[in-house]
Amino acid sequence: MTKKIVAYVLIASFMLLPAVAKGYSIYGTTLDIQPNGLITTEHAVSAALGGEFASTGYCGSINPCTTSVTINGFDIDIDFRSTAPTGFVLAVLVPFSFTASLGHLSPGTYLANAYFYVDDSLHNVVGPPSTNPVTQSFTVSAVPLPASLWLVGIGLLTIFSLKEREKKGREH
Repeated sequence: MTKKIVAYVLIASFMLLPAVAKGYSIYGTTLDIQPNGLITTEHAVSAALGGEFASTGYCGSINPCTTSVTINGFDIDIDFRSTAPTGFVLAVLVPFSFTASLGHLSPGTYLANAYFYVDDSLHNVVGPPSTNPVTQSFTVSAVPLPASLWLVGIGLLTIFSLKEREKKGREH
């Protein structure tokens, strides 16, 4: 009976060992800029960060995850911070998704860099992609005035000038 218990403990230890070894990593990190397609100055831009944790226990009520955004000219740095779970954890890939608001941006070409931290370290992020930060460039276009606005302006100017002519015609 004791031999069976020891055998079960050893088997369980070997099964949990990979969970403990892999429990401090993020896999398959992604960065997507929203909205998809043409982005104009009228759009509120956001960055969707995603990936998979190597185990359970990240980003819960005990270990909250946070994002912060720093915009310096056309460079955008997004920090995604998580805390590794403590103790024994299940070795399963747990997908995550967070959104960081970038707000309304001026026209130009931007480079967004998403840094994924685990326990304040960049070294625990593995691929694909195997780079940290994950980068994404995108362009924000100015919103041109619609042609109808120009036509309304010309129409109002015409009406105003016709009223002035009519007024001058009555005075003579």
